[in-house]
Amino acid sequence: MISEKQLRDLFEQWTGYPVKLYHGEVEESYRVINDVREPVNAVMEVDAWTYTPIRTVAMATTAATVTVIARSNEDAEKIRAHINEALEEIRGSQIRVQDDDGKTFALSVMAGSAYRDEAIHGTLYGYGDEYDVLVRLEYIATANGISSADTALLIDGEQIEIENMISSMVSATEEHPGDDGVTLTATPSKTFQIEAAAVLLDNGAGAILTREALSLADPATVHCIEYRVNNVPHYYMMVFTRCQLGSSELNNVGVNLSLATANTDAVEFDASWSSVKNAGLTASIGAETGTIVFWGDHTADRVGSGGMVSHVYTDGRDDHTIHTYGRYDKPLTRALLVGDNLAGKHLIYVGDEWDVSGLPDSTEISCGASRLAIESGYLRELRDDDTPLVTITDRIEKGHEWISSLDVVTGIRDESLWHVYVAGMGA
Repeated sequence: MISEKQLRDLFEQWTGYPVKLYHGEVEESYRVINDVREPVNAVMEVDAWTYTPIRTVAMATTAATVTVIARSNEDAEKIRAHINEALEEIRGSQIRVQDDDGKTFALSVMAGSAYRDEAIHGTLYGYGDEYDVLVRLEYIATANGISSADTALLIDGEQIEIENMISSMVSATEEHPGDDGVTLTATPSKTFQIEAAAVLLDNGAGAILTREALSLADPATVHCIEYRVNNVPHYYMMVFTRCQLGSSELNNVGVNLSLATANTDAVEFDASWSSVKNAGLTASIGAETGTIVFWGDHTADRVGSGGMVSHVYTDGRDDHTIHTYGRYDKPLTRALLVGDNLAGKHLIYVGDEWDVSGLPDSTEISCGASRLAIESGYLRELRDDDTPLVTITDRIEKGHEWISSLDVVTGIRDESLWHVYVAGMGA
C-alpha cells in the first residue's frame, strides 16, 4: 500500500513546505549576512489504512492531519492562504501512485480548508508564541477498480458538480410464452437514462440547471451530454425529464435531475446545434476542435486538433441525419460543373424542399456511364442500364448531401440545384 512517506512527499510537492512525519528535529533559524531566516516547520500525522474486503479490488482509505507552525499571526495567515491555494486543484482529484512493491494505485484526494488553531503562548520552540495552521486530508487508494473521482457529467460543455449519480440502460421487454411452457423475453428497443443529485453553483452549469428547473417559457431542447466513466467520455443527445431544486436553511441549493435519450424528431435544437443529411456508408465532418458530432446511428465523436472526423456506418442504412454540437465549419462549396468526376465525392442539394414522389421519370444529372434521375417516385443514382446504385429519397431538403457513385458529369438539367465541396473537386 502507499506509504506514509509517499503521502508526506506529495504534500511537500503540492505546497513547497518541508514536513516531518509525526515528530522530528526543528529546523532552527539561521543568519544569511544580516538577514535572519526562519524555516517553516510542519508535521504530518497519518491514520492507519482501513481496507475494504473485496477479493478482486484492493481499496483502502486513510486520512492525515498536517500542522504548519508559524511564528506570527501575519505569517500564519500567509501560510493558510498559500495552503488553500496550493490544494485547490488537488481537491477531488485522482493521481497515480506506485507503492514500494511497484503496484500502481489510483489515489483520490480530498483536502479540507486550512484553518487556524489557537495560539500557543510561551512555546519552547525557538522563541515567542506559536501559531498553528492545520489542514485535514482524506485519501482513497484503489487498485483494479474504477474510482468515482473519474466519473463526470457535462451538460452542453459545462461540468455539473455531482454528489451522486446513477446511469441506466433500460430495455423495453416483450414476453413470448413458448409451447414448452417456458416464457422467453425479447428486448426490441432500449433507452439510456441518467439520475443525478448535484450542487447548484453560480456558473454556466448552474444557469442550465436553473433554467430547466424554473422556466415554463423555454421549450424542451436537446442537450449535448458528456458522461465520463473511468475518464472515458461517452456522448449522448438527451432531454431533461425532471429537474428539482431543493434548499434548506444555511445550506447550498441542491438539484435532482433526470435525463433521457432524446427523440430528435420531437424536440427542438437551439442555435448551438447544426445538422446535415448524409447518404452513403461513410461521412466526414469538418468542425472546430471540441465539436461533438452525432452521426445519426447512436454513435458520436469529438473533433480533434485536425479539425476533421470521419465515420463508417455499420447499421445497414445509407441515409442519416448528422447533428453537431459546437461550431460546424462546413468546407467551401461551388456549383456542380460539366466535367466534374463525382465518384466518391459529396453531392449537395441546395434548392428548396423538393417532393419528387409524384413526378414523372427524368434525368437530372447525366454522366459518362451513370445518371442521377427521378425514377419511380424516388431520386436515384442509376447506371445507364437502369441498375440502381443508390436510392436517395422521395423528398429532398436543402442541404441534403451524400457520397456519390456517379462518374464524370456530361450534363446538368438545373445547375442551380447542385453543389460540391471545393476541397474535394477543386476550384
